Amino acid sequence: MYNAKAIGRFSVRQNTQLSRPVDLTKYDLVLSTVSWESRCTFAIKALGSKIEKLKVLRFETTEREDDDLKTGFITELSSASTNLEQWWLGKSTAYSSNLRLLEDLIAKSVAEAGRPLRVLFDITCFPKSYILFLLGMGFKKGFLAKLDCLYSEGDYAGVDTSTLRGTSDVGPISEGKWDSMSIPYFEAEVPIPKSRDVLVTVGGEVGLTVPFIEKYEPSKLHVLTIEHSFGEQGQLNELLHEPNVSQSKLDVCDALGVANFSAEFARVSSEDVVTALAVGSKPHALGLGIAALARSNMEIVCRVPKRYTMMDIPASGRIGIYEIEDRFEPHAYI
Repeated sequence: MYNAKAIGRFSVRQNTQLSRPVDLTKYDLVLSTVSWESRCTFAIKALGSKIEKLKVLRFETTEREDDDLKTGFITELSSASTNLEQWWLGKSTAYSSNLRLLEDLIAKSVAEAGRPLRVLFDITCFPKSYILFLLGMGFKKGFLAKLDCLYSEGDYAGVDTSTLRGTSDVGPISEGKWDSMSIPYFEAEVPIPKSRDVLVTVGGEVGLTVPFIEKYEPSKLHVLTIEHSFGEQGQLNELLHEPNVSQSKLDVCDALGVANFSAEFARVSSEDVVTALAVGSKPHALGLGIAALARSNMEIVCRVPKRYTMMDIPASGRIGIYEIEDRFEPHAYI
Protein backbone atom coordinates (compact mmCIF):
# COMPACT_ATOMS: atom_id res chain seq x y z
CA MET A 1 0.00 0.00 0.00
CA TYR A 2 1.32 3.43 -1.02
CA ASN A 3 0.90 6.47 1.27
CA ALA A 4 2.47 9.93 1.42
CA LYS A 5 2.42 12.81 3.91
CA ALA A 6 4.36 15.93 4.87
CA ILE A 7 5.61 15.75 8.47
CA GLY A 8 7.47 18.84 9.61
CA ARG A 9 9.95 19.79 6.92
CA PHE A 10 9.99 16.27 5.52
CA SER A 11 8.10 14.62 2.72
CA VAL A 12 7.50 10.98 3.67
CA ARG A 13 6.28 8.27 1.30
CA GLN A 14 5.91 4.58 1.98
CA ASN A 15 5.02 1.49 0.00
CA THR A 16 4.62 -1.51 2.28
CA GLN A 17 4.35 -3.94 -0.62
CA LEU A 18 7.21 -3.16 -2.99
CA SER A 19 6.43 -4.87 -6.28
CA ARG A 20 8.55 -3.11 -8.91
CA PRO A 21 12.28 -2.47 -9.46
CA VAL A 22 13.88 0.50 -7.70
CA ASP A 23 15.69 3.14 -9.77
CA LEU A 24 19.19 2.89 -8.31
CA THR A 25 20.61 5.72 -10.44
CA LYS A 26 19.13 8.37 -8.15
CA TYR A 27 21.27 7.35 -5.15
CA ASP A 28 24.78 8.45 -4.22
CA LEU A 29 25.17 5.66 -1.69
CA VAL A 30 23.56 2.25 -1.10
CA LEU A 31 24.01 0.78 2.39
CA SER A 32 23.24 -2.69 3.68
CA THR A 33 24.33 -4.94 6.53
CA VAL A 34 24.88 -8.62 7.25
CA SER A 35 23.81 -10.55 10.33
CA TRP A 36 22.93 -14.12 11.29
CA GLU A 37 19.43 -13.71 9.79
CA SER A 38 18.95 -15.07 6.28
CA ARG A 39 16.61 -12.20 5.36
CA CYS A 40 19.51 -9.72 5.57
CA THR A 41 20.10 -10.17 1.81
CA PHE A 42 16.49 -10.50 0.65
CA ALA A 43 15.63 -6.85 -0.07
CA ILE A 44 18.91 -6.02 -1.82
CA LYS A 45 18.65 -9.08 -4.08
CA ALA A 46 15.06 -8.10 -4.99
CA LEU A 47 15.92 -4.62 -6.28
CA GLY A 48 15.83 -5.68 -9.93
CA SER A 49 19.28 -4.53 -11.06
CA LYS A 50 22.90 -4.63 -9.92
CA ILE A 51 24.12 -1.98 -7.52
CA GLU A 52 27.12 -0.12 -8.86
CA LYS A 53 28.63 0.51 -5.41
CA LEU A 54 27.32 -1.28 -2.33
CA LYS A 55 28.64 -0.47 1.15
CA VAL A 56 27.97 -3.27 3.65
CA LEU A 57 28.09 -2.47 7.37
CA ARG A 58 29.49 -5.42 9.31
CA PHE A 59 29.74 -5.69 13.08
CA GLU A 60 32.66 -7.51 14.68
CA THR A 61 31.75 -10.81 16.34
CA THR A 62 33.53 -13.36 18.52
CA GLU A 63 31.13 -16.17 17.56
CA ARG A 64 32.56 -18.39 14.80
CA GLU A 65 29.11 -19.49 13.61
CA ASP A 66 27.94 -15.87 13.37
CA ASP A 67 31.08 -14.82 11.49
CA ASP A 68 30.75 -17.69 9.00
CA LEU A 69 27.11 -16.79 8.34
CA LYS A 70 28.03 -13.16 7.69
CA THR A 71 30.80 -14.17 5.30
CA GLY A 72 28.33 -16.33 3.37
CA PHE A 73 25.85 -13.45 3.13
CA ILE A 74 28.63 -11.14 1.90
CA THR A 75 29.11 -13.61 -0.96
CA GLU A 76 25.38 -13.46 -1.73
CA LEU A 77 25.40 -9.64 -1.75
CA SER A 78 28.45 -9.61 -4.00
CA SER A 79 26.33 -11.15 -6.74
CA ALA A 80 23.96 -8.15 -6.48
CA SER A 81 26.71 -5.54 -6.86
CA THR A 82 29.52 -4.73 -9.27
CA ASN A 83 31.58 -3.22 -6.45
CA LEU A 84 31.03 -4.26 -2.81
CA GLU A 85 32.95 -2.66 0.05
CA GLN A 86 32.70 -3.73 3.68
CA TRP A 87 32.53 -1.02 6.34
CA TRP A 88 33.77 -2.69 9.52
CA LEU A 89 32.35 -1.74 12.91
CA GLY A 90 33.13 -2.96 16.42
CA LYS A 91 30.78 -5.22 18.37
CA SER A 92 27.17 -4.04 18.13
CA THR A 93 27.16 -3.30 21.88
CA ALA A 94 30.16 -0.92 21.50
CA TYR A 95 27.77 1.89 20.71
CA SER A 96 29.83 5.06 21.32
CA SER A 97 32.86 4.01 19.28
CA ASN A 98 30.67 2.70 16.45
CA LEU A 99 28.81 6.03 16.26
CA ARG A 100 32.09 7.85 15.69
CA LEU A 101 32.99 5.38 12.93
CA LEU A 102 29.60 5.76 11.24
CA GLU A 103 29.70 9.54 11.38
CA ASP A 104 33.21 9.58 9.92
CA LEU A 105 32.21 7.21 7.10
CA ILE A 106 29.16 9.29 6.15
CA ALA A 107 31.09 12.57 6.46
CA LYS A 108 33.77 11.20 4.13
CA SER A 109 31.14 10.25 1.54
CA VAL A 110 29.60 13.75 1.79
CA ALA A 111 33.03 15.33 1.28
CA GLU A 112 33.63 13.18 -1.81
CA ALA A 113 30.23 14.10 -3.29
CA GLY A 114 30.57 17.79 -2.38
CA ARG A 115 26.90 17.99 -1.33
CA PRO A 116 24.26 16.27 0.85
CA LEU A 117 23.71 12.64 -0.10
CA ARG A 118 20.78 10.67 -1.48
CA VAL A 119 21.01 7.31 0.29
CA LEU A 120 19.24 3.95 -0.01
CA PHE A 121 19.61 1.95 3.22
CA ASP A 122 18.44 -1.62 3.88
CA ILE A 123 17.56 -1.41 7.59
CA THR A 124 16.28 -5.00 7.87
CA CYS A 125 19.01 -6.35 10.16
CA PHE A 126 20.59 -3.16 11.50
CA PRO A 127 19.88 -2.36 15.19
CA LYS A 128 17.25 0.32 15.81
CA SER A 129 19.59 2.53 17.84
CA TYR A 130 22.00 2.77 14.89
CA ILE A 131 19.21 3.34 12.35
CA LEU A 132 17.91 6.24 14.42
CA PHE A 133 21.39 7.68 14.89
CA LEU A 134 22.00 7.69 11.13
CA LEU A 135 18.59 9.30 10.54
CA GLY A 136 19.11 12.05 13.12
CA MET A 137 22.77 12.72 12.40
CA GLY A 138 22.24 12.66 8.65
CA PHE A 139 19.48 15.26 8.53
CA LYS A 140 20.47 17.45 11.49
CA LYS A 141 24.07 17.82 10.28
CA GLY A 142 22.98 18.39 6.69
CA PHE A 143 24.66 15.18 5.46
CA LEU A 144 21.47 13.84 3.88
CA ALA A 145 19.09 15.31 1.34
CA LYS A 146 17.12 12.08 0.98
CA LEU A 147 17.07 8.79 2.88
CA ASP A 148 15.14 5.84 1.47
CA CYS A 149 14.92 2.74 3.65
CA LEU A 150 14.18 -0.86 2.69
CA TYR A 151 12.76 -3.40 5.12
CA SER A 152 12.24 -7.13 4.58
CA GLU A 153 9.46 -8.31 6.86
CA GLY A 154 10.15 -11.43 8.93
CA ASP A 155 8.01 -14.56 8.78
CA TYR A 156 7.18 -15.66 12.33
CA ALA A 157 4.55 -18.21 11.25
CA GLY A 158 6.93 -21.14 11.40
CA VAL A 159 8.73 -20.07 14.58
CA ASP A 160 8.12 -21.98 17.81
CA THR A 161 6.04 -19.43 19.76
CA SER A 162 7.28 -20.81 23.09
CA THR A 163 10.66 -19.24 22.29
CA LEU A 164 9.00 -15.84 21.85
CA ARG A 165 7.43 -15.54 25.27
CA GLY A 166 10.41 -14.21 27.12
CA THR A 167 10.85 -13.34 30.81
CA SER A 168 12.11 -10.28 32.66
CA ASP A 169 15.66 -11.40 31.78
CA VAL A 170 15.47 -13.27 28.48
CA GLY A 171 13.62 -12.44 25.29
CA PRO A 172 13.64 -13.99 21.83
CA ILE A 173 16.07 -11.37 20.48
CA SER A 174 18.10 -10.27 23.51
CA GLU A 175 19.30 -11.41 26.92
CA GLY A 176 19.88 -9.65 30.22
CA LYS A 177 18.25 -6.63 31.85
CA TRP A 178 17.94 -3.71 29.48
CA ASP A 179 19.76 -0.45 30.03
CA SER A 180 18.36 2.66 28.39
CA MET A 181 20.17 4.90 25.92
CA SER A 182 19.20 8.34 24.67
CA ILE A 183 19.83 8.56 20.94
CA PRO A 184 22.20 11.37 19.91
CA TYR A 185 20.49 14.05 17.79
CA PHE A 186 17.14 13.05 19.31
CA GLU A 187 17.42 14.74 22.70
CA ALA A 188 14.49 16.89 23.84
CA GLU A 189 14.85 20.63 24.44
CA VAL A 190 14.23 20.18 28.19
CA PRO A 191 17.14 18.06 29.49
CA ILE A 192 15.70 17.38 32.98
CA PRO A 193 11.90 17.30 32.62
CA LYS A 194 9.59 17.63 35.61
CA SER A 195 6.95 15.59 33.83
CA ARG A 196 6.69 13.46 30.73
CA ASP A 197 4.33 11.53 28.53
CA VAL A 198 5.64 8.25 27.14
CA LEU A 199 5.03 6.68 23.76
CA VAL A 200 6.32 3.16 23.22
CA THR A 201 6.41 0.84 20.22
CA VAL A 202 6.12 -2.77 21.36
CA GLY A 203 7.26 -5.93 19.58
CA GLY A 204 7.63 -9.52 20.76
CA GLU A 205 9.76 -9.04 23.88
CA VAL A 206 6.91 -8.00 26.18
CA GLY A 207 8.44 -9.56 29.30
CA LEU A 208 11.44 -7.26 29.02
CA THR A 209 9.47 -4.27 27.75
CA VAL A 210 7.02 -3.74 30.64
CA PRO A 211 9.64 -3.09 33.38
CA PHE A 212 11.54 -0.91 30.87
CA ILE A 213 8.44 1.29 30.49
CA GLU A 214 7.53 1.45 34.15
CA LYS A 215 10.72 3.16 35.30
CA TYR A 216 9.79 6.32 33.36
CA GLU A 217 6.66 7.04 35.47
CA PRO A 218 4.70 8.74 32.67
CA SER A 219 1.81 11.15 33.11
CA LYS A 220 0.24 9.44 30.10
CA LEU A 221 1.41 6.31 28.35
CA HIS A 222 0.42 5.31 24.82
CA VAL A 223 1.38 1.89 23.56
CA LEU A 224 1.76 1.29 19.82
CA THR A 225 1.50 -2.45 19.25
CA ILE A 226 1.71 -4.61 16.14
CA GLU A 227 -1.42 -6.01 14.53
CA HIS A 228 -1.31 -9.83 14.70
CA SER A 229 1.55 -9.58 17.21
CA PHE A 230 3.42 -12.60 18.51
CA GLY A 231 4.76 -13.50 21.93
CA GLU A 232 3.32 -13.39 25.46
CA GLN A 233 0.73 -10.61 25.89
CA GLY A 234 -0.34 -11.21 29.52
CA GLN A 235 1.91 -8.57 31.09
CA LEU A 236 1.01 -6.07 28.40
CA ASN A 237 -2.71 -6.61 29.02
CA GLU A 238 -2.18 -5.87 32.72
CA LEU A 239 -0.40 -2.64 31.83
CA LEU A 240 -3.20 -1.60 29.46
CA HIS A 241 -5.71 -1.72 32.31
CA GLU A 242 -3.99 1.21 34.05
CA PRO A 243 -6.10 4.42 33.87
CA ASN A 244 -3.40 6.56 32.19
CA VAL A 245 -2.63 4.01 29.44
CA SER A 246 -4.03 3.85 25.90
CA GLN A 247 -3.23 1.68 22.89
CA SER A 248 -3.17 1.73 19.10
CA LYS A 249 -2.44 -1.15 16.72
CA LEU A 250 -0.58 -0.70 13.45
CA ASP A 251 0.80 -2.94 10.76
CA VAL A 252 4.38 -4.05 11.49
CA CYS A 253 5.62 -2.20 8.38
CA ASP A 254 3.64 1.03 8.88
CA ALA A 255 6.36 3.61 9.57
CA LEU A 256 4.26 6.48 8.22
CA GLY A 257 1.33 5.64 10.49
CA VAL A 258 3.63 5.68 13.52
CA ALA A 259 5.25 8.94 12.40
CA ASN A 260 1.91 10.68 11.88
CA PHE A 261 0.43 9.49 15.19
CA SER A 262 3.59 10.26 17.18
CA ALA A 263 4.01 13.77 15.81
CA GLU A 264 0.41 14.59 16.76
CA PHE A 265 0.82 12.95 20.20
CA ALA A 266 3.84 15.17 20.86
CA ARG A 267 2.08 18.27 19.51
CA VAL A 268 -0.86 18.01 21.93
CA SER A 269 1.17 16.90 24.97
CA SER A 270 1.14 19.39 27.87
CA GLU A 271 4.12 17.80 29.62
CA ASP A 272 7.75 18.98 29.43
CA VAL A 273 8.87 16.06 27.28
CA VAL A 274 7.48 13.19 25.27
CA THR A 275 9.80 10.21 25.66
CA ALA A 276 9.52 7.74 22.79
CA LEU A 277 10.76 4.23 23.55
CA ALA A 278 11.72 2.44 20.33
CA VAL A 279 11.25 -1.21 21.29
CA GLY A 280 9.08 -2.62 18.48
CA SER A 281 9.72 -3.16 14.78
CA LYS A 282 12.34 -1.27 12.79
CA PRO A 283 9.75 0.51 10.60
CA HIS A 284 8.00 1.65 13.80
CA ALA A 285 11.32 2.96 15.15
CA LEU A 286 11.85 4.79 11.86
CA GLY A 287 8.41 6.36 12.29
CA LEU A 288 9.34 7.61 15.77
CA GLY A 289 12.51 9.13 14.34
CA ILE A 290 10.62 11.00 11.61
CA ALA A 291 8.20 12.40 14.22
CA ALA A 292 11.04 13.45 16.53
CA LEU A 293 12.72 15.34 13.68
CA ALA A 294 9.50 17.37 13.43
CA ARG A 295 8.79 17.86 17.16
CA SER A 296 11.42 19.46 19.43
CA ASN A 297 9.69 18.28 22.64
CA MET A 298 10.22 14.63 21.69
CA GLU A 299 13.20 12.48 22.65
CA ILE A 300 13.98 8.91 21.64
CA VAL A 301 15.34 6.19 23.91
CA CYS A 302 16.39 2.68 22.89
CA ARG A 303 17.10 -0.38 24.97
CA VAL A 304 20.66 -1.69 25.39
CA PRO A 305 20.69 -5.47 25.95
CA LYS A 306 23.59 -7.37 27.47
CA ARG A 307 23.78 -9.41 24.31
CA TYR A 308 21.70 -10.33 21.24
CA THR A 309 20.37 -13.84 20.65
CA MET A 310 21.20 -15.63 17.40
CA MET A 311 17.76 -16.36 16.00
CA ASP A 312 17.02 -16.61 12.29
CA ILE A 313 13.66 -15.18 11.25
CA PRO A 314 13.27 -15.86 7.50
CA ALA A 315 11.87 -13.33 5.04
CA SER A 316 8.10 -13.34 4.58
CA GLY A 317 8.52 -12.06 1.02
CA ARG A 318 7.06 -8.60 1.75
CA ILE A 319 9.40 -5.62 1.35
CA GLY A 320 8.61 -2.09 2.46
CA ILE A 321 10.26 1.07 1.15
CA TYR A 322 10.20 4.38 3.03
CA GLU A 323 11.26 7.59 1.30
CA ILE A 324 12.25 10.54 3.52
CA GLU A 325 13.12 13.83 1.80
CA ASP A 326 14.04 17.20 3.22
CA ARG A 327 11.55 19.39 1.35
CA PHE A 328 13.84 22.45 1.70
CA GLU A 329 17.04 20.78 0.47
CA PRO A 330 17.41 21.31 -3.33
CA HIS A 331 19.73 18.29 -3.69
CA ALA A 332 16.85 15.98 -2.76
CA TYR A 333 15.34 16.58 -6.18
CA ILE A 334 18.39 16.46 -8.44
